[in-house]
Amino acid sequence: MKYTISYTENKKEIVCTKIEKTESLDLKNIIAIRVKEKRKQLKMNQEEVAKQFGIVQNGISRIENGYKLISIGTLEKLCKIFHCKSSDILPF
Repeated sequence: MKYTISYTENKKEIVCTKIEKTESLDLKNIIAIRVKEKRKQLKMNQEEVAKQFGIVQNGISRIENGYKLISIGTLEKLCKIFHCKSSDILPF
C-alpha cells in the first residue's frame, strides 16, 4: 500500500492537509482511470460511448473498472470517440 500526502505551506510551517490511501496501479487500472476521465471531460455517459463504439454499456464499464485490458483496435476507437491521442490514455 502507498500513501499520497498533500502539504500546504504557510509562513512558518508545513501542514499536512490530506492523506489518501492508494494502491499500486497496473496498466489496466491506469488505462481504466484515464478512459473514465476522458469520458467525463466530454460529459458523456457510458451508454453514449458504447453506442458510438458499437458495444453494450457493460463493455465500457468493464474497461473503466479495470476488468478488461484494451487492444490496440479498442484504443484507436476510443481515441476517435474522445478526439484524443493514444498518449492521453496510455501511461507512456
